[in-house]
Amino acid sequence: MKRILAIFAIFAALTSGAQNIITSDNISVEINGETTREALNTLLGELSAQGINFTYSPQFDNTRKLVAISYRIALSNGTILGEVKQVGLVAPGSKTKFTLAKQDGVFKVTCLDKCN
Repeated sequence: MKRILAIFAIFAALTSGAQNIITSDNISVEINGETTREALNTLLGELSAQGINFTYSPQFDNTRKLVAISYRIALSNGTILGEVKQVGLVAPGSKTKFTLAKQDGVFKVTCLDKCN
C-alpha cells in the first residue's frame, strides 16, 4: 500500500508541474518563482503530516509571483533542521530546495538551499 501511495504521489507531482516529493522516508522540496501561496500552504500541511514544521515568510509581487522567501524547517520536537534567509527568486531558474532523509527513524537534512 505504501508503494502505491508513493507512486501516486510521484505521479501527481509530475503531472502538476510540482517539484516536491514527500514520503515517510524522503522529502524533496523545490520552491521557485512559480510557487503559489496555495502550494506553500499545501506544502505546510504535507510536511506537518510527516512531523516536519515548515515556517516561511514569502514575498509576492503585484502579479502574485513569488519573488523571495525565508523559511525554517524543524522537527515536531522543535529541533531546527535548517534555516534559509531571503532567497531571491526573480531571476529565471532561481530556486531554493531542501532534501531530508530518514536515518535511524529521524529526518536529517541531506541538502539545504542550493541543491543539485
